[in-house]
Amino acid sequence: MSQVIDLTCPKCGAPLEIHKELSELSCPYCGYKKALMESDAVKIEQLRAEAYKEVALQKERLSQKSQKTAAVSKKKKLRWKIGLILAAIFAVILLPVLSELSYSVSYSDYHRERAEKTYAWPKSGLPSLIPQPASLNGEMYLDAGETLSVYAANTSLEEYNQYLEDCKESGFTIGMNQYSSYYEAYDEEGNYLDLSYDEDYSEMHIRLEKAIETSPIEWPENPLAQLLPIPPSLDGNVFQDSNDSCVIYLADMTKTEFGNYARKCMQAGFSESYLQETTFYGSDENDNRLSMDYLPSKLVKIRISAPYR
Repeated sequence: MSQVIDLTCPKCGAPLEIHKELSELSCPYCGYKKALMESDAVKIEQLRAEAYKEVALQKERLSQKSQKTAAVSKKKKLRWKIGLILAAIFAVILLPVLSELSYSVSYSDYHRERAEKTYAWPKSGLPSLIPQPASLNGEMYLDAGETLSVYAANTSLEEYNQYLEDCKESGFTIGMNQYSSYYEAYDEEGNYLDLSYDEDYSEMHIRLEKAIETSPIEWPENPLAQLLPIPPSLDGNVFQDSNDSCVIYLADMTKTEFGNYARKCMQAGFSESYLQETTFYGSDENDNRLSMDYLPSKLVKIRISAPYR
């Protein structure tokens, strides 16, 4: 804003330019002098200057307030975003823990309820091939005389180990695999036994499968089985035959014949493979999966499965 006031000399009428900070008006033409504060024009100009100054100060205050409000708003938005992120992190961490805790509680209830039940040990059939467990608390399932499953509750680790030794004496020692709380083996007839122990719940699980009965078979005609070469011997058992999975047991095959047949499967397209003396598995370009095992019962188990959908 200009620092000069335009005035007219009250005596001679000459135009004057007076700096507003001067305290006296002096006309160089007629010598007229007067205090500036007594001039209305000066008063008006000073009031106008004060008004402009006040407006400028007010704008500055509003600008500072706006900046402060924006900073507070930005800080609130940042806190809100951080809150959302922390909530998401806690959800990712806590939900699995809560879910696991809920599962653990329900699983414990299930074991407790099962331990309160009792079962009767059959004296004939498949169960007669193994000893009766020390504890008759738990549950027993017998599927058509082909598979026995027993959950013997209230069983100590010592009782489990003793039961395992009793099963060995009953003939289940062929092709055995034994670990601290797991055991599997066949007997001479090809019956399969699987034992395990859950120390957390003092529970022994028994699984006994009847030996696979074999007879002359025809090679399945489903698309999966047709991907494989026909084996040299067709004495066996077609255990499962569907478009998604095919399981075939073959008898009268030596380990040498097993290896030769596995190599023929590799030539048939199952080249992504792994082969050992008693194990083979592989997959073809369409992700069909093949596994073969030479079992201790001298049966070959062949399983071919379609890709997961």
